[in-house]
Amino acid sequence: MRPPHSAYLPGGFPGDATATTTTLTAADGFADRFGPFAFAAGLRVPDCAWAADERDGDHSVWWYGLTDRSWAAVLFRRGAHESTVYQSGPRRLWDEVEAAWHWWTGEGRPSPERFGLTVTREGQRGWLDDPENSWRL
Repeated sequence: MRPPHSAYLPGGFPGDATATTTTLTAADGFADRFGPFAFAAGLRVPDCAWAADERDGDHSVWWYGLTDRSWAAVLFRRGAHESTVYQSGPRRLWDEVEAAWHWWTGEGRPSPERFGLTVTREGQRGWLDDPENSWRL
């Protein structure tokens, strides 16, 4: 279970976050916490929780590190072609999420049924289409 939001931002938003921009939009898979990209991101961005909210067509999306107090947030405004990204902590969670998105789109935006899991004494590995195409979880 993740700590409360206030544990990540004890002094309020944006705290000591750095701000960058992205041209990704909510329609790129960020509006649906249970969609194909969210599934892939769950496998590609370890120890991270995703929270999202939609109001009047705008999507606020947060990622929280589960092993430290890293966080990232983006407000995707309806119709906007660029959004501000805030992130703080030792992990650059948005950078990890964005890398996962680029991997996912590069693989043809696979849906969950194309993924698999292998569990051995050495650990767990997620894979796409074939166990030979795997990564450590």
